[in-house]
Amino acid sequence: MVKSTFNEFSQKLSWNTKFYLLLAIVFIVTNLIFYPFDNGFAISMIISLSVLLLVDTFMVFSKNHHTTWTKFLRILITIIILLLILGLVKVGVG
Repeated sequence: MVKSTFNEFSQKLSWNTKFYLLLAIVFIVTNLIFYPFDNGFAISMIISLSVLLLVDTFMVFSKNHHTTWTKFLRILITIIILLLILGLVKVGVG
């Protein structure tokens, strides 16, 4: 019995399947976050579609403008990490 690796499994999936999976995961996570609010479903769907469109745009334009998108991705990751650290400090964990 041959075990397939994650890379082999990922190569077998089409891009549409990956996008639908990403949409479902982001929708579930944002729905759990915004559930207590009255408009949680709408906010979750808007955020999920925005993330999906951002990923799709990144995949299309990263082939032509690789260095620009690499810098943008590094800046985005840095901002997310700084916001997480700020949130942890404000809560009092750090």
